[in-house]
Amino acid sequence: MDELDRKLFNDLSEQVEIPIRCEYIIKNALKSRKNKNTIRNITLIVAKACGIIFLTSGIVFASAKIYENVWKEPQKIDSFYGDNYEYDGNELYGIGHTKDIEINEKNVITKDKAKIKFEAILKKFGYENEKIISIELADNPSDDSLLYRATTENKFMLDLDAKDTRNFKIFTNVAYKDIENYRGTQEEVQRVVEEICKKQGYDLSTYNHKEIKFNISQKVYEEALLNNVYIEDSPENATIWEIKYNKEHNGIINKYEEITVGIVPEINELYYFIYTDKSPQNTDIVVDKEKAKEIALAKEKELNVEHNVKNIDIELDIIKMNGYAYLRKNDYEHYYKSRTTPNYPIEKLQYYRVEDNIRQVWRVKLEFEQANNSKYNRENSFTYFIDTTTGEVVGGE
Repeated sequence: MDELDRKLFNDLSEQVEIPIRCEYIIKNALKSRKNKNTIRNITLIVAKACGIIFLTSGIVFASAKIYENVWKEPQKIDSFYGDNYEYDGNELYGIGHTKDIEINEKNVITKDKAKIKFEAILKKFGYENEKIISIELADNPSDDSLLYRATTENKFMLDLDAKDTRNFKIFTNVAYKDIENYRGTQEEVQRVVEEICKKQGYDLSTYNHKEIKFNISQKVYEEALLNNVYIEDSPENATIWEIKYNKEHNGIINKYEEITVGIVPEINELYYFIYTDKSPQNTDIVVDKEKAKEIALAKEKELNVEHNVKNIDIELDIIKMNGYAYLRKNDYEHYYKSRTTPNYPIEKLQYYRVEDNIRQVWRVKLEFEQANNSKYNRENSFTYFIDTTTGEVVGGE
């Protein structure tokens, strides 16, 4: 660091606003240079000053890109499940929500438009004769997402993202039918699911990851037990198959870019189809692993709750932002009691509602020593979500 560098860093005070700082630093730096009238020196001073301002202004600057902070002050939600909460009494697919949900955003569709969307989905999958009997708008305390839930006369359930209506779920009534006697191979099921996706216009070649699971019904499982036959891991006894397709970024599976299909083999009847298309808003790694560790440890130190970190695990992930780290920081007593007190009243839970953003993060898991003299010795660990681009804490668990 030369004399000019030191001058710029020393003069860059947080008490001075950025536009004023810029003028103040450059003027004073110019005074300290002998050849201050040369173009070369003026350019050097301006470039260095601007570079330092980027580093200290809450904006990450790297690779000719500017990354603005994504974390906004979350909304505190007290007793979401209290007096202002109601539950739809539908015995099959009830859903809870605030009594009077405030809709201030222009991109939230109306209930009438949601019904049109639901009818289009039913028709798309060949269930155009299903009659919709209820539609409910639901919110949640953790983020600002909203969804519509519809039920039909024949026990179908559908969910629709009230903002991005491309995202939906459809559950048929196959669970209420006798499906105990149907079987199929993994190859056959995979072929059928691929045909369904192709028919619905989804290009599976854009998905990097595939996972195949199967389920054995309770009835079949109990019959096997009576006959002393172990079938828990036997695909030939599967009554329902599930195939899940995900996209990847930097080798990380994104569970928010996903197609999940459940199907009954042999008769090839659809059980459910779930489509989510929310790519991460960032994929650049500006904040490295070591820096993420430093950020998490600094945040933990601010709590002053007598935690001694005994181990740290760090890995990349793609997550939905949440307010748990913010709650833990701002009201640790409530956070701790609500998670360690048996039968803690649900109506007294506090949340911080954040924006419904999908971010690539470093998951920094801090494991704590269990000290007998600490009143917080039952908290074994906490994981901070450190944004790989901005270095902000955007959630935790």
